[in-house]
Amino acid sequence: MEIDDYSIILGWFWLKVVERAGFMVDFALDHVKSIAAVAFFIRDNKCSIEDSPFYELHKEIAKHSKEIERRKVKIENLKKRTHDSLSRNSTEKSRSEAKSFDKALELNWKSAAAGLLDDHEIPKL
Repeated sequence: MEIDDYSIILGWFWLKVVERAGFMVDFALDHVKSIAAVAFFIRDNKCSIEDSPFYELHKEIAKHSKEIERRKVKIENLKKRTHDSLSRNSTEKSRSEAKSFDKALELNWKSAAAGLLDDHEIPKL
């Protein structure tokens, strides 16, 4: 997304208006300042950024991050479908059996040690 000078100045202006109205917006003003600094740096150093040895690595990281987010959304949708399916079972006994079956399937796909120490504090030596 391109961030132009007008957008930065407009954002800063409206935050100052809100600040004058008595609201605490220091955190937002700091954020706008950091965005402006990065936007100006990128604009002034476009050629050198793309020539950086880190450019391709960051590009690949961004690609994989998007893929991970896409998969997380898919996992959440599948969990919701499972929950909805469990909720549709009419009797308490069938719901209990379905939950046990669901838990068994979930454990089937995990490593035996997954979650073993989640609720335990590991002592420091």
